Amino acid sequence: MEQNYKLSFKSKDCINAIKEKVKHAKVSIDIEIFYFIEDKVGSDFLKLLLQKAKEGLKIRLLFDHVGAYYFTDSKTLDILKRHRIKVLFFNSIMPFSRNRKTLWFFRDHRRSVIIDDEYVFTGSVCIGEPTTDWVELGIFVKDTFLAQRAKTVFNQTWNKVYHPTFNIGSVSKKDLESVSDFNYITQSPLQFKRHIYKYYLKAIKKSKDHICLISPYFIPTGRLVRRLVAASERGVKVDIIIPQKTDWAIVDVARNTYLHHLMKHGINIYFHKNMVHSKFATFDAKEAFLGTMNLDNLSLRYNYECGVKILNTDCVAELKTHIRNDLLPHSVKLDIESWNNRGIFLKFLEKCVWIVRRFL
Repeated sequence: MEQNYKLSFKSKDCINAIKEKVKHAKVSIDIEIFYFIEDKVGSDFLKLLLQKAKEGLKIRLLFDHVGAYYFTDSKTLDILKRHRIKVLFFNSIMPFSRNRKTLWFFRDHRRSVIIDDEYVFTGSVCIGEPTTDWVELGIFVKDTFLAQRAKTVFNQTWNKVYHPTFNIGSVSKKDLESVSDFNYITQSPLQFKRHIYKYYLKAIKKSKDHICLISPYFIPTGRLVRRLVAASERGVKVDIIIPQKTDWAIVDVARNTYLHHLMKHGINIYFHKNMVHSKFATFDAKEAFLGTMNLDNLSLRYNYECGVKILNTDCVAELKTHIRNDLLPHSVKLDIESWNNRGIFLKFLEKCVWIVRRFL
């Protein structure tokens, strides 16, 4: 049986996978992405889209205003418009803008690419030279049903960019009950729309053998911490892989405030030597999730996110192999005694950010 998915584990590979599918697109291309810079990487990507527009394809680009801030006043936007490529920016941070919803929170952090209503991409990818050396994770799935669900969410978000509402682009509870190999799930900042967050809590609670969480930014909620501790205390092996140093120093300091408590309860913390921007988790040997959600308060509570729940055993096995062969060999397991002996200045900084960590 032909494999209907493809995983990419590096930033360049993710971008190349998207470009390859775009090259062969025949009808339409819908792209929703948080981070975009019009440097060489971004410009090459836009040139390809312009070429496809000349071929008559329907193309829509949805950027978050913060993630693509420097692109909002680019002259290239006029060129895209002349070639009938539609572009919108989500939740402007500029005062009095029609599409402004909040000053900072409620970002469209999703990454979704829908090609010809048949292929769906999602993952942690950013388009820009500063991220080309990052460890990323993306997946392309060939599935018309999955593509239709992703397209529905994209359309809802697109059509409500200028509406004063936060209930944007969300799947229903019925959609979440699907038992397909791949299930597209979204998250919105409303209390009853945080589907990915709630999925993580449920998956952790029912895991019996092994949980592995990978995230660049790790500032979990109290509820998530309690679920992880409870899993560890009932005998589940819990591994958390995070980069030793990210592109946000304050986030690294805030992250450190959780590590002693987790290690004290038998949870294994690994520092990866490179910038791991992948956002995924495996639960036992039969289930995984791959998407855009960081394990921090911004993603868990305040952003629009998306991802794919994976029940395909081959894909889950491939993700676990990636952890075992690519991530862990380049990571160092923290020792609680050594960690407690870290510098006094670092401990002081951690106390300073304690109050604001719920907003990071």
